[in-house]
Amino acid sequence: MLNVFIDTNVFLNFYSFTSEHLNKLKSLVDLIKSKNIQLLLTEQVVDEFNRNRETKLSEALRYIEDLVPNVGGSLSTHDIDEIKDIKRHVEELNKISKKLHKKMKEQIKNQSLPADKLIYEIFEITDVIPVSIDILNKAKIRFDRGNPPGKRGSYGDVINWELLFATLPDKSDLYFIGGDKDYKSVIEPSEFSPFLKKEWKKKKNGVIYYHELVSSFIKDKFPNIKITNEDVEEEKFISIESNLFKSYQEEQREKMLKAYRNRIEHFYKPYQQEIINKPIIDQQDRYKRFLKPLIDQQEQQNKILKSLTAYQESQKRLLKPIIENQEALKRLQKLSPSYKLLEQIKKKKSSENTKDK
Repeated sequence: MLNVFIDTNVFLNFYSFTSEHLNKLKSLVDLIKSKNIQLLLTEQVVDEFNRNRETKLSEALRYIEDLVPNVGGSLSTHDIDEIKDIKRHVEELNKISKKLHKKMKEQIKNQSLPADKLIYEIFEITDVIPVSIDILNKAKIRFDRGNPPGKRGSYGDVINWELLFATLPDKSDLYFIGGDKDYKSVIEPSEFSPFLKKEWKKKKNGVIYYHELVSSFIKDKFPNIKITNEDVEEEKFISIESNLFKSYQEEQREKMLKAYRNRIEHFYKPYQQEIINKPIIDQQDRYKRFLKPLIDQQEQQNKILKSLTAYQESQKRLLKPIIENQEALKRLQKLSPSYKLLEQIKKKKSSENTKDK
């Protein structure tokens, strides 16, 4: 049994295939049911498909709208038979276009397009591999390190790659079907990324076989199924056209974002310094308002302390003469005869008391 992964863009390209080509690709359903292949269908692929389905189909609706030429201007005012015939045919085309447009919108809404039937049948008969928190963490680490696959601002490809690693056992080979440039070699776009090939070989001890198209894979591995070279070329053309349109969309998106950033920068540049400083100034004002009562209280306390200090100094000045008088009195007492006599009596009594003991 072959391990097969089909990228989201391949499923989306089914909407560009003819009914005849889709009928041949129905062999995928038989191969899955007969267990000739194990389709590795991730939750990420299913989500990406459902998320981008309407965007892809809106291109087809715009194509139908552009089919009818616009016959107007100065020629339409001339009374010429050929112009009248053209206008009549254009009106008929408009009616057919509106009818087709309405029919397609109904089929899109009901998911009843031929491609819908095939894709959802494949999804129904295949077990979906869920995305876990552990896989998301590994994908984020891988993306942050800059390892392929993946594009700027998108984790989709790295999530799928980590899921393939987690799902398949060691010594597993993988048949990878996809036209996304993020999986391709930069030097040889028809070959798989050398980095990813080496990584698979090192960690899984297996080999990756790369196919851009489902038809080329079936023709190569199951020759008994009738897939012609013309079928492969038809799918290849649609794949190239889709990738070119996708690259154009990404390029236009980048241009729009750049123009938008320039306009924002041009508009805000005169106010940039003010915008940067305003939060700082506002915060400083808030601090001032908060600290003002504390500062006022501190100043009040300082005034009280100053008054107390002045009072203490005045008390010291008032007490200084009294202390000086007391000291002078003590000196005079020491010099008088009565004072000396009293001191002798005290000593005598003290010695007598000592002898009695």
